[in-house]
Amino acid sequence: MTDTGIETPGAPKRTAEHRVFKVRGMDCVHARRASAIIRHNISLSLAVKAVFVSLTFAGHASLLAAIAADMGVTLVVVADALRLLRHAEVR
Repeated sequence: MTDTGIETPGAPKRTAEHRVFKVRGMDCVHARRASAIIRHNISLSLAVKAVFVSLTFAGHASLLAAIAADMGVTLVVVADALRLLRHAEVR
């Protein structure tokens, strides 16, 4: 760290152990929203896979239907994750 960085008030302090600077309130809100969306997307994806595994064991699902459902869920998950960009701050 340079002398200017040490003397400047409000400059982010950085140590060898921690790479995180100051966390503002908005960053915490954004992180919580991202975490909630990630949990939602993972549970949606696993639920669709569980449905198709059970349908496969019952003999009612085809490989084409499973692939189409997986691609559909992938598109839904990406679109759902893009909701975070609506509230992102411009820096």
